Amino acid sequence: MKPLVSVEGDGIASVCVARLLRDAGVPCHSEQQQRPKVAAILLSQATQHLLRAIFPPTHDRNDLFEGFFPIHRRIVLWGNSKEPVDLPHLGLVASEDVLLKRLWEQAASEDEEDLTAPRQWQVKTFPAQSVLRFGQRHAHIATAQLRSSAPSDACWVESVTNGWLFLLPRGEAQATLMAVGDEPTTLLENSRLISDQLDFLAPASAVIPTAPQLATVLAAPGTIACGSAAMNFDPLCGEGAGNAVREAFLAAAVVRAALQGQPVTGLIQHYEDRLRRGFARHIDVCLQFYQSGGTSAFWKEQVDALHKGMPHLASLLIQASSPSYRLVERDLIPISSQ
Repeated sequence: MKPLVSVEGDGIASVCVARLLRDAGVPCHSEQQQRPKVAAILLSQATQHLLRAIFPPTHDRNDLFEGFFPIHRRIVLWGNSKEPVDLPHLGLVASEDVLLKRLWEQAASEDEEDLTAPRQWQVKTFPAQSVLRFGQRHAHIATAQLRSSAPSDACWVESVTNGWLFLLPRGEAQATLMAVGDEPTTLLENSRLISDQLDFLAPASAVIPTAPQLATVLAAPGTIACGSAAMNFDPLCGEGAGNAVREAFLAAAVVRAALQGQPVTGLIQHYEDRLRRGFARHIDVCLQFYQSGGTSAFWKEQVDALHKGMPHLASLLIQASSPSYRLVERDLIPISSQ
């Protein structure tokens, strides 16, 4: 009887881990506990490439992203800039619900699962209880109608006096507005860019946390955290979907290496070190944006919150050891054997 790996959750990290394990012949049971989905997520070109590597075309679906709305430009007005910067961006806007439905269809097991098999590993993807937080900021999410003059191939990012705005089109002149720092209507009063693109704004429909956070424990023998159970990125500069896929590659490789007899302690150390270094790089990028976004109390508070968490993060990084594994395609290879 082969040991069974259980994967909790129904998000991008969960479905990617499930598919990667099943592709490798590892019995995997998915515990899809449902949660609210967002109307629109932006998939960068790099994230599209990673997802296609796990979910290649099938006879039923040639294009995983068929029908998703293309974004060719990111228009940014930040800090004390007088004019917006127009940057190329090869992204796709997807309904999270539609994207996950397509991914789970491909990740489903064709074999009957033996649910009596022992659970040797559990992959956790729900938010951790004990985390290192870098602030308390939240985003208000609202649906918007775009003006006919708004470019149809662009998304917009703007810093204002007491926060920042992100406007993401979804096609047919519909868009999602994310406002961080205050209610959308309040922040739009100081907008020089995004307010000009809007014809109508509905009341905010959801409030979600946006400050970066890192789980204090990322792995233990038999348990590994992935996705939001491991860390959350600031949507301003995080590319959370892509990070979830990259975590899934590494988490699945760690589980497989452990099942093949590699020392669990070393695998856990490697996983934690890699994720913490990646999170530290994200915090560095966050600092650059929040230090340059403005001079009001809001911006100063966000910079202070980022600085406040850095000593603890630095103490974790000091404990890191030299890498003992290298991820080669889907496998963790001991460096000493190369």
